[in-house]
Amino acid sequence: MYTPAARRAFSYLASKIHPQLPLSPRESEQLLALLTTSFRAQLDHEHPTTPNRQRKRTAKGVRRTVSPARTPSSTSIAGQHLDAILTNPLFAVRPQRRGSDTARVNAGEVLRDPLSWFLDQVAAGAADIPKATACLSMLKTNSINQAGTTRGTLQDGRNPGAEIAKWLQSSGVEKTKDFRTVRNTEPLLVDLVPLLLEEGQDTHCWRWFSETATTQPSMDAHHTATFRSHLLKNMVWASATQASINPALRTFLRAEKISPTGEILRPAGIFLVKHILSHPKEAPSPDLYDAFLASASTWTGRWSRAMQSLLWLHHPTSPDTRPGLAFIQDPNGAAAQLPKASSKMRHIISQICLDVARLSLEAQKTTETRVVLNFVNTHFPEMVAQPEPEQSTSPRPRRVVDQRKRREDENLRLLDQLALG
Repeated sequence: MYTPAARRAFSYLASKIHPQLPLSPRESEQLLALLTTSFRAQLDHEHPTTPNRQRKRTAKGVRRTVSPARTPSSTSIAGQHLDAILTNPLFAVRPQRRGSDTARVNAGEVLRDPLSWFLDQVAAGAADIPKATACLSMLKTNSINQAGTTRGTLQDGRNPGAEIAKWLQSSGVEKTKDFRTVRNTEPLLVDLVPLLLEEGQDTHCWRWFSETATTQPSMDAHHTATFRSHLLKNMVWASATQASINPALRTFLRAEKISPTGEILRPAGIFLVKHILSHPKEAPSPDLYDAFLASASTWTGRWSRAMQSLLWLHHPTSPDTRPGLAFIQDPNGAAAQLPKASSKMRHIISQICLDVARLSLEAQKTTETRVVLNFVNTHFPEMVAQPEPEQSTSPRPRRVVDQRKRREDENLRLLDQLALG
């Protein structure tokens, strides 16, 4: 009996004496035809599709032949199966042999064509999420360095976002817990999601968003909700920055229909509110704005009244001070929520006060302006008091100081008008 070590030695010597020769094109074609024939024969044996004629007797005793519904043939099924295999990104690029001179990574070539480098990694079975992130990061750097270029479509017609999304789907990576853990995929999604929207390939994003915890039994609901929340925020952000507020609102409202959950919608909703306040010249569609305003009760929780009051004050066609004024006057409204409010929520309530005061002043509603002034004097005395000159050892950028001074002067001017009214 030979020992395992001896068998391995004989096997090694045999491979050296009789190395396996590469197949000629004719031999390769014959081998593929043989494998295809064998596969189809096995498929016909396991799943026969020959229709059996069924005879039914009519009421008059006449027999007629009824054929069943048309079923796909084994040939078409086998063809589809082979097409799915041969079009897999794993076979899109011929992998280079490891250890050969041509396989050595040239940093300059990788920087010039990151997508080709990543597809080589896919073909070699070595692609992963960090490499996909690095590929997109290099593409982003190249597009910034080359003015007037975009990452959406390369010179050879390839779409980097679609290629990476295709790899995530075909390799099964998008089904893994690693992909749906935010700390692993957030750097990837920040670059991938805007790229997919730019390429018109947002179907991948919606596929990832629509899969719930029930379709991913290996993951708990919290992980899935966190992933979908970050994904939606990136989708909304990309829509607002690449196009305008209207596509961003449509994206948010579509997500709300799929998953009306505050935990998932909240980050994207807060981003939209900030975008609306910081871009007053962007006029959203009234219908979309009304739908977004109505959805605030779903994702803002106990702060829904404050958020809806703020959104009413910035309505594109009919701004309304009544919800905000009622929120300020109600003892169970703003005054009751301020003691438990964070600094961000205090800022929102103060913004409501200023906006109600501004619109009331423009409409010459003296009573409403006095109500707001009394509330501000009681709960936001720092907004009324004159600021002391700052003594700072570290100089601040002049632009930041000027912006802050202008904002303070505007608030003080508005409050002075309220006091005089």
